[in-house]
Amino acid sequence: MADAKRVLNRNRLASVLMCFGALIYISVIGEAIIGWPLDVQHSYLSELAARQFPKSWAFRFTDLLSGIAIAWATVLFMKRAKPGGSQPEDPNPGWCSLRCCRRILSIGLVLFALATIVDSTLTPLDCALSLPECKQQIEAGTAGQHEWMHDVSSTIVGVGTVLVAFAFALIVLRSRDEYGRWVRIAIPALAVSVLVLVGYLTVTELLGIGPMGLAQRAQIALAGILIAFTPIVLRDKSIKPNP
Repeated sequence: MADAKRVLNRNRLASVLMCFGALIYISVIGEAIIGWPLDVQHSYLSELAARQFPKSWAFRFTDLLSGIAIAWATVLFMKRAKPGGSQPEDPNPGWCSLRCCRRILSIGLVLFALATIVDSTLTPLDCALSLPECKQQIEAGTAGQHEWMHDVSSTIVGVGTVLVAFAFALIVLRSRDEYGRWVRIAIPALAVSVLVLVGYLTVTELLGIGPMGLAQRAQIALAGILIAFTPIVLRDKSIKPNP
């Protein structure tokens, strides 16, 4: 009984942390609060966290909190998996099994969280790239020398996002009898939207087109919402609250 209560409390704490971390990651909300200081069509959200940008400390701080909360929640959820544990056996074992998909989902969340922490503390941009004065600093060699480090951490965030979207949708589709109709429709739709937007942003970046600010803001918002719902498949379903 005590073990069941402990697991239930851990599920609740992990769910709250995951939702909190996912929602504060949606920096479009903060951008709207401070009055849309950048051209949303021709700038990236990461510019709001650039070292020289006013109030950038707030965006770096929320990203840091987001990464810590998501990483902590993922570790708490991963603790539920024990040898001979309470999760039902997967009738279709293999690389595409439910256990494997949950591991991929957890790995994606950890990558996303850790890269977000690094991005907010060690590799923020020097200045907002869409602003003329920043372009002048880069041309003069006084800024932008370490932009590649930001690109690496942002790429890892993107990889984590792809893993989360792919694994989350696969889990719901493979276990659709366990979830209501809205979950069976909304989660795959959200996941596909995130994957399409990540692919679109990657291609445009490789082709030197952009920045595609609106598409990136949509992708960030949808990814945050998707991550907020991951407790649906990560929590230990064998432990239920007393009626």
